[in-house]
Amino acid sequence: MSNLAWFFILFFLGNFAISYIVTKLVHRIALMLGIHDVPDSPRKIHTEPRPKLGGVALYLSFAIALVILAVFGFTTEIPGFRLAAMVIGGAILIIGGALDDKYNLPAYVQIIFPVLAAFAVVGSGVHISYITNPLGGAI
Repeated sequence: MSNLAWFFILFFLGNFAISYIVTKLVHRIALMLGIHDVPDSPRKIHTEPRPKLGGVALYLSFAIALVILAVFGFTTEIPGFRLAAMVIGGAILIIGGALDDKYNLPAYVQIIFPVLAAFAVVGSGVHISYITNPLGGAI
C-alpha cells in the first residue's frame, strides 16, 4: 500500500476519533447551557429531553479535517481564500442554528444566517461551473 493510502487511512481514523471527542464535548456543553429538545408534542418520539447542537459537532469535525488536509497540502485545487470563505459560511450557518436551538428564533430572523453565509461564499468567487450528468457529459 502506498504512503498516500496510509495517510488517508490514518486521516480517517484520526478524524473519527476527533469527531467522537468533539461530539462528547458539544453534548456536555449543550447540557450545561440548557440547549435541549423537550418532548412537548406527539410528533416527538423521545420521552426525555435530548441535547441539541449536533450540527456544531459535525461542523467542527469537518472544519478540523479540512484544516488538516490544507496543512498537508491536499487542497491545492481550491485557493485558500475560497476554502476560508466556505469555512466562514459554514460557521455562520452553525451560529444561526445554535442560536435557533437555544432561543427558537422566528423565521424572519433565521433567514439572515443562510443569506450571510451565501454572501460570504459567493463573494469569494466560489461558483458552480457545470453539473455532471451521471449518464455522461455535463449539463
